[in-house]
Amino acid sequence: DGLHATKRVIVNDGKLTINATVSQGLNADSIVNINGGTITVNSSREGIESYNITVTGGTTILNATNDAINATAGTVSGGTESNDNSSLNVSGGILIANCSNGDGIDSNGNVYISGGTTIANGPQSGVEEGADVNGSFIMTKGIFISAGSNSNMTKSMSTSSTQPNLYIKSGSVISSSTLLHIEDASGTEIMTYKIKNGGYYFLFSNEALSKGSSYKIYTGGSYTGGSFIGSTSGYGLYTGGTYSTTGATLKKTATLSTSTTVNTITF
Repeated sequence: DGLHATKRVIVNDGKLTINATVSQGLNADSIVNINGGTITVNSSREGIESYNITVTGGTTILNATNDAINATAGTVSGGTESNDNSSLNVSGGILIANCSNGDGIDSNGNVYISGGTTIANGPQSGVEEGADVNGSFIMTKGIFISAGSNSNMTKSMSTSSTQPNLYIKSGSVISSSTLLHIEDASGTEIMTYKIKNGGYYFLFSNEALSKGSSYKIYTGGSYTGGSFIGSTSGYGLYTGGTYSTTGATLKKTATLSTSTTVNTITF
């Protein structure tokens, strides 16, 4: 492991860079808490693995071949990992979890997002996902975007989420060279995202989304100016620039439900 503790790892500030090609970047049996600083796991089998993973601040960028985030107690029942009440909790900061073959985020228990920006990139094809959650996936505040394959295992966020969210299912792959863009009825940008590995299924939530409001979803187009959140290189969530629909395809105009926060959109 790049950094292993039998109980807990706590990062409050500073800069940590890890290369752990065949093992975990950060591993703790009980708790990993990231409260600040800059953490970059350039290579790993799993970026962070622990029973309870909490991110309250800082910038964390994980690159892995299996699961970039793995919240687990290692519980196995009948040959299948069961809900073991492990958890990923994000209330602030920037968390970017990239995985080439496994899940961007894998929680054998629950995921709670109450702030910050979380981006999870899973593989373009196969059975793995952008976000694989055995328990509840509750979104109350902040920004979340995940991209992954068209695996039948992928599911929407939990209905107990209080912030509107989208489960977007595309019948054809959206490649890593193509933008995925969402804007409201007046043309105000809600999200412009350049996918790291390409994908079919996406989960998205943002405080700008409102129940009963209408949104347009485009693929393609171009983005001028601005930068990627977390200063990633060539992929991620754009901010501070201008999106152009020139050359884009309007895939869907969707009106969000007035009675639930969960919305499934297909095109």
